[in-house]
Amino acid sequence: FTQANSQMTSLPSLLLMTSAIVSQALSSSSRPLINVVHGRSSTLFPSSSWADRATSCPDRLKSGRTYGEFTEYIEGLAFFEKIVNRCITLRGSEESTIPLSSFTDLGSGSGRVVLEASMLWPTMWRSCRGIEVSMSLHNNALAAHERHISLPPLQSSTLRDSCSFIQASFDDPTAADVLADTDIAFAYSTAFPSSPSHGMEWLARSLQPLPNGSLVVTVDNPLLPPTMPIGEESSGFVLKEKLTGKAVYGSVGLDATVFIYERRFTR
Repeated sequence: FTQANSQMTSLPSLLLMTSAIVSQALSSSSRPLINVVHGRSSTLFPSSSWADRATSCPDRLKSGRTYGEFTEYIEGLAFFEKIVNRCITLRGSEESTIPLSSFTDLGSGSGRVVLEASMLWPTMWRSCRGIEVSMSLHNNALAAHERHISLPPLQSSTLRDSCSFIQASFDDPTAADVLADTDIAFAYSTAFPSSPSHGMEWLARSLQPLPNGSLVVTVDNPLLPPTMPIGEESSGFVLKEKLTGKAVYGSVGLDATVFIYERRFTR
């Protein structure tokens, strides 16, 4: 995620704008659970400034990769819930089915999305995993996971041992093994570089191990050419849907476009 440039605005206007964004984001979500999960995440992942982030993940920033978290604010968490619920519907699944699915966060950073997925759908996943290239962020995720499992579960059925983290590039053989057992893959790809070697084309190539029928979610940047119509197939992926919601960084509301693809191929 890249920090957006914005014009200065008055504090009253800013508060009104933020309040409206929160109300819209939470209107279609399970608000009590969202609040509980966000509260737990706030204890696991204390807020940090951009200077703090540069210190905590120098290897990622040095390589030109920008770091931000999709669900850092409650608006993003509510939108994430909407996205995954839509994926569940597209797969024709029910949360009561155990085990149901395997979730993988591509570029999982400090592990926030992985842990929140396990808390929002505690009986649905057989595994929630994160793949992150930065060793410093990977270590942060391991530490957050340890803090999480040391706390009481949010719900009696919470599968706290379903989370794991892998330090690897997406095209690493270790990542390929994880992808081969993934049902829903999520990539917060807003700031993915345009370079063919590490951009969306590279991501699409790296996702070839995904099983038939699995779903891929990308944010802002499509996995395939943006002109591709819904229902069309390209390179083994079919664009199923586009969703628009509020992703909020700091106090600036931003529209985010989410692309949902189905992995489809014939052997």
